[in-house]
Amino acid sequence: MGFIAGLLLLYMNEEDTFWTLVALMKGAVHPPMERLYQAGLPLLQQYLFQFEHLIQEEVSLCSSTPSSLSTL
Repeated sequence: MGFIAGLLLLYMNEEDTFWTLVALMKGAVHPPMERLYQAGLPLLQQYLFQFEHLIQEEVSLCSSTPSSLSTL
C-alpha cells in the first residue's frame, strides 16, 4: 500500500492522496481492495488461485499445439 500512496503523493497533495486511498479501499468506482490487506490476505489468495488456474489452462493449450504442428 505504501507504493500506491507514494505514487499518488507524486501527483497530489496529502489530503487528496488520503481520500483517494479511502476510495480505493472502499470501492467507490471498482470492487473494494480492502480484503487485500486483511489478516490472512483473503483477496490476494483468491486472485492467486484464479491466476494459477488460468496459467494451467494456457499451459495445457500450449502443450497440445506442438503435437498438432508436427503432423503437418
